[in-house]
Parts: sequence; structure tokens; C-alpha cells
Amino acid sequence: MGTLPKQDPAHGFGFERSPDDKHTDHDRYEASCISKSMHSPLARSITSGMSPDEIAHVIRNAIANGTYEPGQRLSQVELAQRFSVSRIPLREALRTLVAEGLLEHDKQKGTSVTALDPGRINEIYALRTLIEPSFASEVVRNMSPALIELLESRLAAIEAAGENDPDLWSQENFKFHLELYAIADLPIRYEVLSRLYYLLEPFSRMYVHNSGGRPRAESEHRQMISAIRDGNAQALADVILLHVQGGYEGLAESMAATSRDSEAVTWPGLPRSRFGI
Repeated sequence: MGTLPKQDPAHGFGFERSPDDKHTDHDRYEASCISKSMHSPLARSITSGMSPDEIAHVIRNAIANGTYEPGQRLSQVELAQRFSVSRIPLREALRTLVAEGLLEHDKQKGTSVTALDPGRINEIYALRTLIEPSFASEVVRNMSPALIELLESRLAAIEAAGENDPDLWSQENFKFHLELYAIADLPIRYEVLSRLYYLLEPFSRMYVHNSGGRPRAESEHRQMISAIRDGNAQALADVILLHVQGGYEGLAESMAATSRDSEAVTWPGLPRSRFGI
């Protein structure tokens, strides 16, 4: 096949877009990240006249890149002013994100970014161990030299960022994984997985940058590319599973180390089993 599939612009990244589309998903993600360093959580230049889906996507990426932190309350008044939109499309966007689990709404407290507890994080990682290795065979089947080059360029960007720019490292790492799985052309499975990635991204950053997990992650990325070059779907599935489990264990250690109450963080652990193709 050799081309990246189209993806729902409301979930994940799109790789085949119309020339008339002025704002690609990558543009929105990068703009929201750049705006963070400019002391403005979201780029004002891309918000005028946005649809509910577009508003949801920019907020989704702002949560992923740490602009809005877990537990942070979101003011509809402030958001409506920032987006220069009425409350109706904004409320639709917020309802979408509540349905996805990225936001929580309470009649008394209002809307806030979801703060995952260890039990929910454990459940998400358990799902990832089941879902992510299942992409391997189709990724290998659909791979082409051009796509390998794309993934290699993403890894080069990740490694260049290194420890000097943690935010950029996380952004490129996030893109690498979603681009890798998009190659499989399994849109329903991809949509489910991309939602899990958005939920976990603020916490994944904690593991990578607080527990020294970056070298391990980069090594496993290279092992993924080697398996793809060899056309070995089982090897790719195995390293993906190892990658997920390593991230889980590192995050558990990081959260336990930073918790004020060491007993507040308990992790039942995940099963270690070989994923068969």
C-alpha cells in the first residue's frame, strides 16, 4: 500500500489532507505547543471561526502537551474569549472531550481536565498491551521505503531533542507512535488507541523526564525500526509490548516517588505474555 491512511481530524493526526485545508492536524498540534512558550496556552491566530470539532482538537492537543494540566479547571468564559466563539460551539467541543474522558464535568465544580488515578491508568495500560501489538502485522505489510524514511526522520528529531528540550522530545515521540500505527490502516482500532494516547500523554511525560526513561524509549524505538526493516511482525509486536510495559513500570515508579502519600499509589501490575501474530 505504501501511503499513510486518512484519519478522523477529531482524533489523531491526518496524513492525507486537501490542499484547501488551511490548518492540518499537525499544524494545530504544533501551534498549540509553540503558543505555550509564548505564555498563551492556545494560538489565537488559528481559532477564529473554528468549528466545535476544531476547538475540541486544539484543546485535546493542549492537554497532551501540558498546557492544561490534569485536574485544572477550565473556564468557559475564558475559553470562549480565547476562541472568539459563542458558548454553543464551545459547549459542543467540551461535551465531546467529556465523552472521550479527557475532561470531567461536575455541576458544582464545572469542567476540569481529567486527573487519572492509578487504577484508571492501570486499565489504560492493560488495554494498550492488548491493542498496540496487534498493529504490528499490518504495519509491516503496509510499509514502504518512503514510510520508513518518515519514521526515521521522526526518530532523528526525537533523539536530537534529547534531554535539552523535554517538551519537543515528547511532541515528537507522540507523533512517532501515532504515525507508526496509522500505517496499519485500521481506523477503528486507531481511533480507540489515539484516545488512550491523549489520556495518558501528560502522565507519560512524567515517566520519561522524571525517571530517566528516555534512553530506554529511544533504544526501543530503534528496535521497532529494525524489526520493520526485517519484515518481522512478531519481533515488532514483541518490542511494542516491551515498550508499553516499560513505560507502565517507569510511570508507576515515578508517580510513587513523587506522591506525598506513598500508600496512595498502588499498582497491581500487568501480565507479561507474548503476543502472538
